[in-house]
Amino acid sequence: MPAPAETALTMSLLACQDITSKKVTMDKFIRLQGDYEAIIQSRSPLVPAIFAVDDNACCAEWNAAMEILTGWMRHEVIGRTLPGDIFGGLCRHKGQETLTKFSVLLYQAITMGDTDHFPFGFFDKKGNFVEVLLTTSKRLDSSGKVFGGFCFLQVVSPKTKPAIEEAPREDSEFSRKVKELAYVRQEMKNALNGICFIRRLLENTATTENQKQVLETSDACERQMMTIISDMGLSTIDKGSMDLNFNEFILASVLDVVISQVMIPLREKNLRMLHKIPEEIKSLSLYGDQARLQLVLLEFLENIVQHTSFPDGWVEIKILPGLKLIQDRSEIVRLQFRMTHSGKGLQSSLIQEMFEDRNNATSQEGVCLNLSRKLLSKMNGQVHYIREQSKCYFIVDLEMTSKLDKRKVLPDGMSI
Repeated sequence: MPAPAETALTMSLLACQDITSKKVTMDKFIRLQGDYEAIIQSRSPLVPAIFAVDDNACCAEWNAAMEILTGWMRHEVIGRTLPGDIFGGLCRHKGQETLTKFSVLLYQAITMGDTDHFPFGFFDKKGNFVEVLLTTSKRLDSSGKVFGGFCFLQVVSPKTKPAIEEAPREDSEFSRKVKELAYVRQEMKNALNGICFIRRLLENTATTENQKQVLETSDACERQMMTIISDMGLSTIDKGSMDLNFNEFILASVLDVVISQVMIPLREKNLRMLHKIPEEIKSLSLYGDQARLQLVLLEFLENIVQHTSFPDGWVEIKILPGLKLIQDRSEIVRLQFRMTHSGKGLQSSLIQEMFEDRNNATSQEGVCLNLSRKLLSKMNGQVHYIREQSKCYFIVDLEMTSKLDKRKVLPDGMSI
């Protein structure tokens, strides 16, 4: 017989899942979404004008403050191209240059990063010209990949307008100077190429040793000029971050180039040049940056020529050598160049500028001496200026690598 209905068993299965973490995440998302919508929809004057750009340079967001500022509603601009269609079309500019700069700025926001307070202007829907400062910030997805950017507009107030107007003038002046420098640099290269071509033609006709030496000196001067042109970015010298060009050369070639470049002012002032350097020193084979070594020595020599009294003045060059053996066929040469001149010497303020920060230098001579000291330091050298009763002199101490076939050590304290 079947069991009575009241005694039948009933089974039920209850499946549960812990959704606490999902609920927390969802709550955070809802709060963030609410904050985002509040910013986008708020018409409060405390909320800046904001629009978003996607990775195709199209408008992805346009908040209520942007509607008030431009007169164009959100549904009229979403999905349209920002450069050219919205800004340049709906919101006209005063010129094509503004649109070009805006396009570059958007590209930087999408690809490279943030931009701060860029002066920007456009005409709103009613034809009123609006001046703003544009700030961009990149948009990142959950993996950290950039997929567009946010743009914030700050209306320029009467108080900040003078400063904003001054900045473009300063930028324009800086840009003009950069262009002028680039022009001078290129024209110097062109003239130098002409000199180099003539020298190479003359090399084929040179027969005597003196003629060949003159052409070698000319070649070294050309390479020195090219180094100057390449070093026009002086910040690399200040920071000591420039790359030295190492090559093997003879010390005599450096001395010939340096002395040849001061011969004209020496003759104009009727000054005597004293330099008797033995062949064993002049024939030293060194390894280093020949052009920059010439620049440094020339700067110090040129300054003592300029500050030597005339017509009875004199300038003297001496070298105190010493050689320290490091390993087979590789030696470190310790050289001391002593450039002496008669008279009272360089002004104390000029020597002070040489050792202080370059930004504190007030004279062109001080800047040149300062940069030369830093170049010398980059080449493992140092400079001092000594005053005596009847003469003054620069002492340049320098260590350079020498590659010689034979080991030969010069006597310590040898004076030339």
